[in-house]
Amino acid sequence: MNSIMIKTLLPFLILLGLVVLFVNKDTQAAVAAKEPSAIHWLSLEEAVLLSEKERKPILVNIHAAWSGGCKKMENETFSKPAIVDYINANYYAVRINADQQKMIKIQNQVIGLPQLSQYLTKVESYPSMIYINKDKVMTTVPGYQNSHDFEMYLRYFGK
Repeated sequence: MNSIMIKTLLPFLILLGLVVLFVNKDTQAAVAAKEPSAIHWLSLEEAVLLSEKERKPILVNIHAAWSGGCKKMENETFSKPAIVDYINANYYAVRINADQQKMIKIQNQVIGLPQLSQYLTKVESYPSMIYINKDKVMTTVPGYQNSHDFEMYLRYFGK
């Protein structure tokens, strides 16, 4: 009786396994298709080198882990597909955590990240977006920005 049960159940178990395998594969593909692409964040050094080869502006996002505005901007603004696509196509994007003490070499000077904001321009709140074009600071836009306002800045300074 055991072999009859196995012969009967084996095709059913194989069929069930194949169904589970294909359903899981389709579900993973659907989830991957729905996940928005991410902004390609670079180090400042990488962005400066790349901008020397291809003249795209640099967008520097100075943020702090403890900042509510930074968290809100990350969750609500940087997650919008139109924002992600526009930044990736038109800017070299840099993220700098203002709390880190990592040293950076820029224009033959070694400076700490907290001093970087003073080196580029004065940053008084987080998040702050610094738009740089042709090795020159264009402007700093402080504070949280919703996706509509942020996209206007991106398009204006990206030209």
